[in-house]
Amino acid sequence: MPPFVIIGGHPAEPRGINLEGLRRRSFPTDTIQRLKHAYRLLYMSNQKLEEALRALRELAATCPEVGVMADFVAGSARSITR
Repeated sequence: MPPFVIIGGHPAEPRGINLEGLRRRSFPTDTIQRLKHAYRLLYMSNQKLEEALRALRELAATCPEVGVMADFVAGSARSITR
């Protein structure tokens, strides 16, 4: 699972962004909103993984945390659960 994403269920599935953890660590509201947008791009947009990754890279220009997520997805040898 990419950074900032929570999982749940059996089998494990992505459930959203870890809002509580981000708030507890005092992430700014605009960063949290951009991470939510990145999650939607990655998991809810019906885009191919390559297209979603391209959109994440564009969003990473304004939010380094999204860049961390994009780097994880790009560097994953086994891909991600979608």
